Amino acid sequence: MPGEAAAPEAPLSRGWAAGGVRMIERSMSIKIYNDLLGAKGAKGRMVRVGPEGFYEVTLESGGRTYSALLPVQATVILSGEPEFETPTMEVER
Repeated sequence: MPGEAAAPEAPLSRGWAAGGVRMIERSMSIKIYNDLLGAKGAKGRMVRVGPEGFYEVTLESGGRTYSALLPVQATVILSGEPEFETPTMEVER
């Protein structure tokens, strides 16, 4: 209804997806790539994914922090932390 505050959205994940893959969580450090902004690996934090098709993020630029709404179709979001690599084991045949 007009004039009513929107209910807060659920977290992006509970931290882990099926198969043990770590997911990007709300307020997790991220890297942002977006041609419209000219952002190439800009540092930021995920706020939420809007049902209208945008990422709401905080974006660091020039030593300051800005809020931004970025279209999902034109934006790539990467985790700010690299994945933990498990060592592979060679099997002798």
